[in-house]
Formats: sequence, structure tokens, C-alpha cells
Amino acid sequence: RDFRPSIRQGWNIGLHQLKAGVPAKVVSERLGHANVAFTMSVYQHILPGMQADAAHIFANLVFGDSSAGSS
Repeated sequence: RDFRPSIRQGWNIGLHQLKAGVPAKVVSERLGHANVAFTMSVYQHILPGMQADAAHIFANLVFGDSSAGSS
């Protein structure tokens, strides 16, 4: 029996894994893609939001949480 995910299931699995912070190389391997470049081309539409999140996390690490006490 073939337990590989269908195209739709694979897309959802990959999307959620990338959004959860799983490295793209790991997601690519788990989905059976030939290389990480293919995986990134499929999921490139979610990258801008992930880049903004990464920049915010980095800024907090370097400069501290500037939003603390501002709520």
C-alpha cells in the first residue's frame, strides 16, 4: 500500500511544517521532492510572511523585546 500523501495532502503538510519552522530541507525530503529548490518554488508565496517573522525574532534577540510594556 502506498502511504505517500496525495498532492493536496502533501501541500498542506508542507505548508504547515514550513510555517511551524521545520527547515525547508527537511520538508523537502519528507515530501519526496528532488531538491529543496523545488520545495521552495512551490511554497514561495508563504515566504514573505515568514521572512517578516524571522526579522522580528532576530530584532528581539539583538535589541530585546521593544513591545514589552507597550500594551
